[in-house]
Amino acid sequence: MTVFVGLSSYITISPAGPFKLSGTPGVTFYATETFSDGSTVDVSGPAFWDSSSGGVISIYPFLGGDATLVGTGTTTITATLSTGEIGTLTVTVVP
Repeated sequence: MTVFVGLSSYITISPAGPFKLSGTPGVTFYATETFSDGSTVDVSGPAFWDSSSGGVISIYPFLGGDATLVGTGTTTITATLSTGEIGTLTVTVVP
C-alpha cells in the first residue's frame, strides 16, 4: 500500500448495484481511496470487509471484497482500513 503523507482522503466502495439474486450468486466489491490531490489507490486487498446483514450479502472479511448474494433486501457494505478509515455503501438485492 502506498502512503501519502499530509493528504486527506476518503474511501468509496463499488459497484453500487442493485444486484439480482436470480443472477450471478457472487459479486466482488472494490474499495478505492481517493486523496485530496485527486490520486487514487485500490485498497480492496488490505481492507477488512463486513456486511450489516449476512442474510442479504455474505462477505468474506479478508478476501478483497468477495461476497455471496444470500437473500433479498438491503444491507450496508463496509470496508475498514488498518488506519481506521472507513468506507460504506448501502446496496439492495432484488429477486
